[in-house]
Amino acid sequence: MGNMPLDQVEEEHNNDSDSSTEQLGRSVELKMPSPTLSASSPENEDDDENKSVGGDEITPPPLKPTDSWEDSNEDNETSDGINKNVVSSVLVRKVDSFLAFWNEWSASSLRTDQGLKLLQWSFWAASRVAAPGPPVPGHRGNFNRRYLNPELSPALRKMYFDLSLVRYCLRLYGLPSSIEAIRNGTWGAGWDDPRIHKLGKVMAWSMALYYPLEHVAFTGWVVPKLSRQYVDANRWSAISCRFWVTYIAADLASSVLKLKELKKRREAVARDVQTGVILEDEAERKRGDIAKQCKLLRLNIARCSFFMLPAINWSLPKWATDPLLPESVVNGLMLAEAGTCIYQSVYAMRG
Repeated sequence: MGNMPLDQVEEEHNNDSDSSTEQLGRSVELKMPSPTLSASSPENEDDDENKSVGGDEITPPPLKPTDSWEDSNEDNETSDGINKNVVSSVLVRKVDSFLAFWNEWSASSLRTDQGLKLLQWSFWAASRVAAPGPPVPGHRGNFNRRYLNPELSPALRKMYFDLSLVRYCLRLYGLPSSIEAIRNGTWGAGWDDPRIHKLGKVMAWSMALYYPLEHVAFTGWVVPKLSRQYVDANRWSAISCRFWVTYIAADLASSVLKLKELKKRREAVARDVQTGVILEDEAERKRGDIAKQCKLLRLNIARCSFFMLPAINWSLPKWATDPLLPESVVNGLMLAEAGTCIYQSVYAMRG
């Protein structure tokens, strides 16, 4: 009957009942044993159904037990178990994938420094957020004064300073890579524009001078009693940051030139496809590689932009006693650079 309306279903049922009655009447006339239809009240329907035309009772068929409910429960439990196993296996694969990526990412001292850098500036930001605000007359104080431990902000700020010193130790690994780049030109390799090669040399030389000066300043801060008469840590740090400014400017200019060269490469790929030099699949792969390099270079330009003002601030002679910029601006830019750096690093490996 499908989607038949209820009243139509009842009408069909009544018609079937009338036709069955006529057939039963004809069966009685032919002396055929068949059940009778009684017009008795509903209370007697059960008794009439168990009687035949000749008065003999008809034994109803025995009820057979069914395990459909139990079977459905077993099916549900089985499906639930399968779903749990699927979720568990998916979770295990994701954990294994993350651990493999983490081991690969953290194997480099440069990326280790990037992670510590983000922690360093995050601790500074957290110390600012946790710092109690100035008391307001007539009020109990702000949220921090009422609910946070007053020692929390100084503790976070101390962690920020301690991580800064840890990062100075990691810079011991930077000098050999700078010397290698000076000798082999690796910081400008793979590009056609000769200006990129020259800027790579500038970057390598600036870092080769930056790292030793940073080590001198680090020594002055860690053992001031022994080195005070020989080393002015703030002065040597300012000199090192001037080489850092040189590196940032060269890196920024190099990134812009690389973007221009990548634009030419993309146009060359389009021409090769039109002339049939390469197939569409190979062209698509090359366009994907170019797009990824362009995004990485734009992220690098953003990092250089975040770096520039803090580097200039720290390169001035009185950066520690009379800074050009307030701490909130300098460290806020450094936090933005640290977040961008982590995203760039992860995208370079997985994007």
